[in-house]
Amino acid sequence: MKACVWVLRDEGKRLLRGRGNNGVIGDMLIQARRTDEITYHQAAVLYSLFDTPEKPARQILIAPLYEPVVVAMNHTTMLLRGFQGTRSGNAWVQEWEVSFEPSRA
Repeated sequence: MKACVWVLRDEGKRLLRGRGNNGVIGDMLIQARRTDEITYHQAAVLYSLFDTPEKPARQILIAPLYEPVVVAMNHTTMLLRGFQGTRSGNAWVQEWEVSFEPSRA
């Protein structure tokens, strides 16, 4: 689904929305993956909207949000909270503000 996502934290610390924190427009999916008999991992992922000759495969635009939970929601926007992993193996609390409003997305 086409969405505009604002990342609201950097390494777990709250960012101020509106000060250089522009939203990223893409195709948001929430995926569930089964890794063994009882474990499911969910992730919200924002992909590029369209394939282009320069980028034939869909690109992940921002780091995935793992185990997302809806914290707040209205008719055009929702707040997701989850975890963002790093290459060093750390995990940080992350929040996304997601807008499905056509004028914002």
